Amino acid sequence: MTQEDPTQPRAKRQVAYDEQALDDAGRKWVFFFHYLELSPPLLTSAGPLRLPAPTPLPRRLRHVEYCEP
Repeated sequence: MTQEDPTQPRAKRQVAYDEQALDDAGRKWVFFFHYLELSPPLLTSAGPLRLPAPTPLPRRLRHVEYCEP
């Protein structure tokens, strides 16, 4: 999974990382992008995926933490 960035060659595109399953069946996942743009789609093996509009952090995701190094 990546997002097209016309300023970077394909090999330098950022990718999703630190993925975590949100359910025991592995059907729902959360992951991070450092510089995510909301307009372009994510590029996945299943095809482009448009991002939904941002919403407040749901209670069920409050346990997921992200710390800058």
